[in-house]
Amino acid sequence: MILVCDIGNSTIGLCTYDKDKATGKFELSTDRSKSADEYSILIENLFRMKGISKEDINGAVIGSVVPEINTSLSRAISSLFGVKPITVGVGIKTSLDIKTDRPSEVGADIVANCVSALSEYEPPLIIVDFATSTTIVTIDKTKRLTDVFILPGVYSSYSAITRDAAEIASVPLFTPRSLSGKNTAASVNAGVVYGAAFALDGFIKKIKNNLSLNDVTVLATGGGAPLVTPLCEEKIIRKPNLTCDGLYQIYLKNCAN
Repeated sequence: MILVCDIGNSTIGLCTYDKDKATGKFELSTDRSKSADEYSILIENLFRMKGISKEDINGAVIGSVVPEINTSLSRAISSLFGVKPITVGVGIKTSLDIKTDRPSEVGADIVANCVSALSEYEPPLIIVDFATSTTIVTIDKTKRLTDVFILPGVYSSYSAITRDAAEIASVPLFTPRSLSGKNTAASVNAGVVYGAAFALDGFIKKIKNNLSLNDVTVLATGGGAPLVTPLCEEKIIRKPNLTCDGLYQIYLKNCAN
């Protein structure tokens, strides 16, 4: 069984894979102050709660956009499971052809999303990840990652409004049934969620025009995808496990016998 760790700015996604199938999924809050011992306790308790034996883990991979946590989590995994995790970065085989100005700046989450997407869908592709920030990635007909666009995340935008505007109170975000803003709560919710949907539709249309694409597959992952994509005019396929699936495939490329 392989343990996959997706370290994001807000959460750490943990997923176990057995014979190419995801068998368990957990989530921790990203906390830069936690030590390896503290992460060990949290992960061990999650495994115990889910009824997964530590002895079943024989490999691990880490994909991270928060480098300062990598060492603590790697030590925690080594201590708990007796395996040394690989960390996606320079020197790791991904088979992804990155054609940006600085390929080393492309995050591990984006790389994993692209690896997973290309294993299932024919390019060209547009891949959207609704995380702390929203990323939009284009893969051309020759399977090359050509562009990355970074937008404010839907929850980050919401937090900024409710934190910095004194008269706007926090309200739960949900997918609106209609475009309506007749009170403060509805105005905030519709503005944030519809705003994210309009932005995504606009980017997709502009990318299609710029690349002269008539037939492109659009995939979406991340916590905000179920909130935003139902409001989009463009056809979007939701893939909740896209990042972890990609990290698992990267593990196999580097560690499979």
